Amino acid sequence: MSIAKENIRKYIQKGRLEKALQEARNLKLSIREKTILDLIEADFNSLKISVAEGQASDEKEKVEKAKLNKRLLYLISGGIKQKKFLYVLIAVLIFVSVTAYFLIPDIRCVFKNCNYDINVELSLNKEKSTTGIYEYGKGEEVSIYAKVNHPSYLNVFSYTPKDSILVLLKQNRELPEKWVDEKFLVGRGEVDVSHGDTTIIYVFANDKPFKEIQKTERTHQSTDEIVITDLNFKQGIIRSRGFRQKYGLDSKSLIIKTSM
Repeated sequence: MSIAKENIRKYIQKGRLEKALQEARNLKLSIREKTILDLIEADFNSLKISVAEGQASDEKEKVEKAKLNKRLLYLISGGIKQKKFLYVLIAVLIFVSVTAYFLIPDIRCVFKNCNYDINVELSLNKEKSTTGIYEYGKGEEVSIYAKVNHPSYLNVFSYTPKDSILVLLKQNRELPEKWVDEKFLVGRGEVDVSHGDTTIIYVFANDKPFKEIQKTERTHQSTDEIVITDLNFKQGIIRSRGFRQKYGLDSKSLIIKTSM
């Protein structure tokens, strides 16, 4: 401990705060520490004026001086530097943790118990046209196939933009180890043009069951359908790739064009 700091402590113990403040000026302080010392001195001078004018009782003077002593001791003990170092350390730890969480799959999976190597492929019982979409005629059978590289749970949806209807075709369809890297039928039905001539198929793969979604059952053309009623969920799937990645570890979509 420096001689100046030792003298400051002694002056404080003897109740000589003014002398202690004068001695503190001999310390090598940072700009921030000098500012804090200026504030302590300003509060001490205000206290002296209040006492001289009879606005502060002996008890209040004693209490306020004790507070100023404590602030000065904290300053000379390096508390300001330690606090600043702690803030910097916390900021560095947060930055490293967030970076590792988003960039290193193994770290992310400590929190989510996941396998971020999951990949799902989506296909139909027809080849794509030259425009990159699948073309079907009215009443023609559509078969939906998925293939994953890891045991997964699948959710499959169909969406008709014209009527803005999102139908759940399969929920939490489990694909065990024996179906890994094999094309698997996840949905089948006839082309329906009553909701428009365009349908988008979405498939999501996750390493654990998906959470329940708000939905309702209805009958459409003698067929029971499970329609998604959660508008935020529906809009998230349709508009945001980021939402789809958050909802499932991997997702794919394709467009079906139908004709009368």
